[in-house]
Amino acid sequence: MKRIKVMLVDDEQDFCKTFQEDFYDTGQFEVRYANTLQHEMKDIDEYKPDIIIQDVKMDKERPSVDGEAFAYKLRKEHPEYNHIPIVILTNVIEAGCVNKLTEKNESEGIFYLTKLQESTGRIAFIANVLFRWRPNKRA
Repeated sequence: MKRIKVMLVDDEQDFCKTFQEDFYDTGQFEVRYANTLQHEMKDIDEYKPDIIIQDVKMDKERPSVDGEAFAYKLRKEHPEYNHIPIVILTNVIEAGCVNKLTEKNESEGIFYLTKLQESTGRIAFIANVLFRWRPNKRA
């Protein structure tokens, strides 16, 4: 069975390793990760992921660069990747806020997930995004 390719972009190395192991252990996913947004484009070109998951706050040295802005830049400047759903990881823990962000951006294929979610919850959320996201829904 072909595994679903996940591109994870997060500057926390330990989180990336745990995330990679949790998803790989399901037997359904393979995960490649990058620790900077600068490497993400190169990795997307090479890896051709089925889904991109990235932290909302990435570069501590340049706080103006964040995962959310990068997601919109990717959508605008690289339409060849518009079929790939993007999940933004956030430390916001209030479910209502996260749901509102997703509702607002889902038509663009951009979803939000609380980073503090347990691994089984993250896996279920990602599987749900992959099941329901269809690029032809885009306006």
